Amino acid sequence: MKNRFLTRLASGALVVSVVAGTTVAFGVLANAQAPNLGTLTFTPAVGSDLIPITARTSAACPAPDPNNPDADHADSSQMFINGPDETTGAKTFPDATPFAIVTTTSASFSTTGPFDLPFKFTLNDAAKRAQNDLFNGSGALQKGTYHIIAKCISGWSPVVMPTPV
Repeated sequence: MKNRFLTRLASGALVVSVVAGTTVAFGVLANAQAPNLGTLTFTPAVGSDLIPITARTSAACPAPDPNNPDADHADSSQMFINGPDETTGAKTFPDATPFAIVTTTSASFSTTGPFDLPFKFTLNDAAKRAQNDLFNGSGALQKGTYHIIAKCISGWSPVVMPTPV
């Protein structure tokens, strides 16, 4: 199954709309209510739900405070997906248990400039993997609006830092 995607930044989350079609097209529009959050751009810009995707941030995560070297600071990132909003039954990626489309990584992480976040799975594979007791997803990529949230985190802990992406 191929899908078409449209994206926009909203309230700190990237919204991905899935509609039946033949291609995947990515675009990002900044939301006037969240100008400091930055944006994500996707590669490839056009493809299918069977092609691996990489998101690129428009800004870096916050740098460590030079005046407080012992303070927690971001040194890794994560990205989660949930949705679709329009589903009345089981969602592909339930809101209560967002799926880690990019697991905790410091591989391309940066506090000095934009960086890449390659998706761990294609969207089609991620939908199938989210159908288990941990995530309780539907097992199928459904039509609708999905939210993708990138986070700057401190180490491998759950401490979330201010995130410009």
